[in-house]
Amino acid sequence: MKKCLIISLIMMLVILGVLTLGTSTVKGAVSMSGTTSVKQGDTVTITVSYGEKVRTAQFIFNYDASKLTYKSAVGGSYNSATGRFSVTSEEAIDTLSSATFTFTAKATGTATFNISNVIFKSVDKGKFNPAISTASISTTIQDKTTPKPDQKPDQKPDPKPDDKPNQGGNSGNNSGSSTNKPTTPTFTGGTATVYAKETVSIRDSWSTSGKLLGTLQKGKSITRTGIGSNGWTRVNYNGKVAYISSQYLTTTKPKDDDKKDNDKKDDKNNTKNETNNATNNETTNNEVNNTTNNVENDEVNNTTNELTNNEHQGSNEVKNEKKDDKNNIEFIIIGVIIAAILVIIVSEILAKKKNKKKGRK
Repeated sequence: MKKCLIISLIMMLVILGVLTLGTSTVKGAVSMSGTTSVKQGDTVTITVSYGEKVRTAQFIFNYDASKLTYKSAVGGSYNSATGRFSVTSEEAIDTLSSATFTFTAKATGTATFNISNVIFKSVDKGKFNPAISTASISTTIQDKTTPKPDQKPDQKPDPKPDDKPNQGGNSGNNSGSSTNKPTTPTFTGGTATVYAKETVSIRDSWSTSGKLLGTLQKGKSITRTGIGSNGWTRVNYNGKVAYISSQYLTTTKPKDDDKKDNDKKDDKNNTKNETNNATNNETTNNEVNNTTNNVENDEVNNTTNELTNNEHQGSNEVKNEKKDDKNNIEFIIIGVIIAAILVIIVSEILAKKKNKKKGRK
C-alpha cells in the first residue's frame, strides 16, 4: 500500500513539472522607434526592436504609401506590396534583435507605421509569439518652404521738382496765355551769381510753356546774365542761354543752417531706416525661433505619448498573460490531484483483491 502511494506521489510531481514547463510563456516586447518630424524630401528611418535575440523573425509591417516612398530595409527581406517582412539568421544561434526601414517623405501630414502578426523562433524555445506583438509610431511631415529674403524698407522716389514758374505773363506785358504770343522782354543788369530759394525749373524760354532743361536745387548757385522785364531771369546753364523765374532767385548766399537742417533730416531718415531694419530682423528671428520651438515641443510630446501608450499596452498584455498562466496552473494542479486520487483508489482496489485471493488459499 505504501509503495503504491509513493509511486502515485512521484507520478503526480512528474506530471505537474511537465505541464508547468509546457505552458510557460516566453517573455519579450516588440517596440518601434525612429524619426517623428521631417520636411518634404527628407529621409524617415524606423527601427523595429524584437526585445530579445532570436534566430528567425517574421511580421507584417505597414506604412502610409500616400505620404512616403519606400527605399530600403536592413536586417531582413521586405515586400512593400504585401507588407511581409522575414529574416533567418545565417548561424544556428539566436543573433537577430532588430530591423530598420528607410523611406522618403513626399507629402505633408501625419504618416503612420505599425506591425502585427509577429512570430519569432529561437534555438531553445522553437516558434513563439512575444508578449507584446503589435506596435505603432507616427511621423509628422511638414511643407518644405523656402526662406523669405530680408525685406528692405521702401525707398521713396526722389520728388519731382515743382514747376514753380507758372505765371509767365504776370509781370510785364506777358500774360502767359497759350493763344497769344508773349511780348519779347527786355533784359538788363550785369552778370552776377544767384542762388535758388527752393528747387526751381530751368527752361529754354521765359515762359512756363518753354522746354524744361533741368532744375536748380535749393541753395545751389547759377550765373545770371540778365533780369527780364517780365519776371524771368536769364542764366547761363551748361554754356547755354536758359531762363528761371526771378521770384525763386536771390543774390544772398544761403546760410549753413539750411544745410544743417537737411543733414539732420537725413540723419533722422537713416535712423528710422536702421530701426525698421532692426525691427524686421528681430521679427524674422522671433518667427524662426517660435517655429523651431513649436517643432521641438511637438517632437517631445509625440515621443512621450508613444512611449506612454506602448508602456500601458505592454503592461496590460503582461497582466493578462500572468492571469492566464495562473489559471492554467490552477487547472493543472487540480487535474494532477484528481489523477493522484484515482491512482490511489485503483491501488486500494487492487490491494483488496490481492488480499481476498490470499485468504481463499
